[in-house]
Amino acid sequence: MGEEKDADFYNSVYNHSEKYKRRPELIDYYYDVWCEGINQIKNHVSQPKHIIDLGCGPGHFASLLALYLDTLEKYEGYDFSETAINMAKSLVGKDDRFNFYQQELREFDFPKNNNLVVTMFEFLEHISFDWELISKIPVGTWVVFSVPSYDSEGHVRWFNSLQEVKTRYEPLIKIENVYICQVQKHNIYLCISKRIG
Repeated sequence: MGEEKDADFYNSVYNHSEKYKRRPELIDYYYDVWCEGINQIKNHVSQPKHIIDLGCGPGHFASLLALYLDTLEKYEGYDFSETAINMAKSLVGKDDRFNFYQQELREFDFPKNNNLVVTMFEFLEHISFDWELISKIPVGTWVVFSVPSYDSEGHVRWFNSLQEVKTRYEPLIKIENVYICQVQKHNIYLCISKRIG
């Protein structure tokens, strides 16, 4: 198991990696995960209007939402990396529906909103407080998240199987559907789920 990294680590990653400076459609395998995430939201959530995206990174998923989710009225992206937030603002541009915030998510509180969808793409494996954060999501809220089956610098955990994902998170959320994206010899598990109480 790895060690949780601070904001400076991710600022450096985003500043020095060419991958994150590309358009989303040019980022291998993550593009498939983001697009499938939008498909799952469309297929499961009636009139999704408000999305809170935790660990939003440099805004790739947000930029795809702007193009492909026409019911969206409000998007809030949160990340503790100042570099990521600045990249996200630049990528999405001037769209009044989208707001990005630099914030440490350990203290995050969720609004009570019937049309809320919480998304977390390649985020939960980076934090030690995943259970604490999910437990604060209002019961009945749709939650879309992806986690990997492989280790990488900055990963606190990873999942060798879909069953491991379910074992960790199904006490808090009911997984309704899973899309598995192949990454060379590994997997990314994309889950659409609902917070239960």
